[in-house]
Amino acid sequence: MATVNRLFSEVTCSICLDFFQEPVTLECEHNFCRLCISRSWEQGNAFYSCPECREGFQEKKMKPNRMLANIVEGVRELKLQPHQDNPAFYCQQHEERRKLFCQDCQGAICVVCSCAKEHHGHIFIPIEEAAVLYKEKLEQAIDFLESQKEQVCQSQSQEEAKICQIKEQGTILKERVEADMVTIYQFLDAKKQELEWKIEEEVCWTIEPLQENLAKMHQENSTIEQAILDVRLQLSLTEPLELLQDIKLLLERCKQEHVKPADVPTALHADSIITPFRFIKIWDELKALVPAREFLKLDPKTAHPRLILSEDLISVIDGEKRRDCSLMTHRFNHWLCVLAGTGFLSGQHYWDVELGNNSSCVLGVASGSADRLITKQLTPQDGYWVIEMLNGGLVNLNVPGARTLPLRRKPRTIRVYLNYEEGQLSFYDAHDLCPIYSIRDKFTTKLYPLFNPHNKKEGNSEPLCLCNSVCCLD
Repeated sequence: MATVNRLFSEVTCSICLDFFQEPVTLECEHNFCRLCISRSWEQGNAFYSCPECREGFQEKKMKPNRMLANIVEGVRELKLQPHQDNPAFYCQQHEERRKLFCQDCQGAICVVCSCAKEHHGHIFIPIEEAAVLYKEKLEQAIDFLESQKEQVCQSQSQEEAKICQIKEQGTILKERVEADMVTIYQFLDAKKQELEWKIEEEVCWTIEPLQENLAKMHQENSTIEQAILDVRLQLSLTEPLELLQDIKLLLERCKQEHVKPADVPTALHADSIITPFRFIKIWDELKALVPAREFLKLDPKTAHPRLILSEDLISVIDGEKRRDCSLMTHRFNHWLCVLAGTGFLSGQHYWDVELGNNSSCVLGVASGSADRLITKQLTPQDGYWVIEMLNGGLVNLNVPGARTLPLRRKPRTIRVYLNYEEGQLSFYDAHDLCPIYSIRDKFTTKLYPLFNPHNKKEGNSEPLCLCNSVCCLD
């Protein structure tokens, strides 16, 4: 048996534990199947080593071992049933066939090993039974891995779809930027052509009298040249009577002096074209291409009874006590909200809200038909598109159970931007126009700016203030 085991060990690949297939020899003189060693090296890096002795090589050097291949072929022809007599199936310590499987150690052992001290109290089952059992486990593992692979593929597809979506959004944004730039370029080009036309008109108007003078001088020059020709002709006459004929008239023609044309202003009226305020005028016209800034006033009829509005209706704060006022459907009764008196049914608009040192507030827009006696969370389904600023963070109230999102810094002034047709409501830090959050939806009703200064006891000692002048941002 020992001789057979030694023979099999010599013709068995230490990687696949089967007869050599196309055996090759490495520089360290160890033998492997060509396919086995190639696969082993594919899993490594640029440094290759022998799986047995771990000797390293810089290159994949291997040479066919034809003698070993002939020996393997001879062993195959002996039909010694390697699956039964393979040395891997025998205990190296006792040279007994491994007929048992230790479930505690998860390995095949011989009967003698099962009686050893290190296996005391362990559970053993026949090797054939273990093979059936673990074959089932392997099949279950394959099923599990297949399901995991399917989930991974599904997640991969979802992530790839997200990437495509982001790229599409980027493309759309680039197209929008390009369209905006084209609009600005066209506007500026039209203004340039308009100014050039005015300059050309001024040039034509200024040179018109000069051109009239030139025409007169051309005519005068022709008259003088004709007089010179007539005099030369008269001088060429030799007969005295012919020379003196019409001499008085000819001499009178020679006495006409040139009259210098009156001075004509040559300076263009540039002040009427290139005025100190020309860029201001162009800028005012250019602003028509961008969202209109709204100077809002709060609507006291919609204010919660606890809210106190300033006399000029541009600031609001929690008064902590309810005022006696009629409870109407147009007035908020649960949420500390107030609407602006101006609503929007189209176009692009923006307004600035100064938070000061307040810790929290709610900003956004509300549908004119929204229920103002509502007690549940304000959502788009109920006609409210709002966010909540809370202790330096942000909560999207449009999503039930939304968590607080941290902000890079706490803004003192918020710019709210509404693009009705695009269904966009965006919030920016008015200091540097850094985006804070955006809401996308489809708007179909008139929208009114909404303000909620929050409870005064929660660290909101300053009023929310509408910025109705440019200087309030300085």
